[in-house]
Amino acid sequence: MTASLWWVYLALGCDGQLYCGTSTDPERRVREHNTSKRGAKWARAHRPLTLVWSEYAKSKSDALARERQIKAMGAAAKRRLAGLKKAPRERKAK
Repeated sequence: MTASLWWVYLALGCDGQLYCGTSTDPERRVREHNTSKRGAKWARAHRPLTLVWSEYAKSKSDALARERQIKAMGAAAKRRLAGLKKAPRERKAK
């Protein structure tokens, strides 16, 4: 049996917010977020998502540990990690 390759990824939502997740195929996972009910509830509300960063992990547990680490970061640190500029101005509520 071969081990799956695991990745941690950041996806940028239409409003400039970042989503962090883990997957064996980040590009497929972002497509799922954008097109199916298999996407995370948060992601469905921020479509379309664009994959902006991914990092290989040795195992699923390593990927989950890195995901927790990234989710604990502030927004600016996540944007720097992904090589993004400052966040766009937030939309005002209607």
